[in-house]
Amino acid sequence: MANFSTNLQYRRMDSGMTQEQLAEKMGVSRQTVSKWESGASYPEMEKLIALCSLFHCTLDELVRGGLPAPAPEQQESEQETPYPQAQRADYERVMSRTAWGIAVGAAMIIAGVAVNLFFEAAGMLEAWGDIALFLMLAAGLIVLIVSGSGRGRFRRKHPVLENFYSEAEQERQDRRFPFGIGAGVGLILLGICAETLHEAIAAPFGWSEAFFDGAFLLLAALGVGVLILNGLKKDQYNIAKYNRENTEDPDIPAPDAVSARTKRKNQITGGICGIIMLLATIAFFVTGFVLRAWYVSWIAFPVGGILCAIVNILANIFDRSKGE
Repeated sequence: MANFSTNLQYRRMDSGMTQEQLAEKMGVSRQTVSKWESGASYPEMEKLIALCSLFHCTLDELVRGGLPAPAPEQQESEQETPYPQAQRADYERVMSRTAWGIAVGAAMIIAGVAVNLFFEAAGMLEAWGDIALFLMLAAGLIVLIVSGSGRGRFRRKHPVLENFYSEAEQERQDRRFPFGIGAGVGLILLGICAETLHEAIAAPFGWSEAFFDGAFLLLAALGVGVLILNGLKKDQYNIAKYNRENTEDPDIPAPDAVSARTKRKNQITGGICGIIMLLATIAFFVTGFVLRAWYVSWIAFPVGGILCAIVNILANIFDRSKGE
């Protein structure tokens, strides 16, 4: 059983079949074949016998027999389902792009307000500052949407992954995580220091208070971006969580399969968080455009994120209590 996934890969590729072609012959989905070859699930006896008939081998040869690894040229030609190392490279590329995209997109939205304040501090026409703000907001939203769509496509194509991170790699990431948190919080605190300087510098030198508000928001944008990037990078190493979030398939044994109750919980918490962030966005624009208080409007998003985290924590506590 330990060698089944390797044997199946070899037999299929030695026969010149893609995963989709094998899935069609076996009457299953391509994702199911992918799970067999990654070791995430194991076929029923009926399917094993059908595989033996297809590949003209005995059950013992298919399940336990030692077979050579696929040739390098065969691995390179397989595009639909890469082997663990190639799959890891694809996963890391997609997750890295997503993490950077979300971090940069969120930072751009906050930095847009800072740019608006810099225009005000420079004494330029208010309309130019508003245009710059809208351009930054639009660019940030586009980056967020594009980043999320790329991750969504990968998740649909690869609902289950082999845990290709060693314990040493996970521990190394765990050690880096506090430094990322410290860097993000430090940038925000530095921004707060810049904000307090206007009381000592603005009046004597005639500098506009809006300049220091903008400097604060710019540093806060960088801090928020670092925090988001750091959190998503840590999440990247949690393959078990990735599999639980993406899969609801009877072929995958518990606890990897997502129960209907868990799926329902995720839908409810996702809807509540969506409403919270919508209200945060409304508060952001009302505070900025109506009250002209851009220096505090950005707080709506961190507060919204904190509320979403609380909702998820409470939902998990309730879910565990129901399970007991």
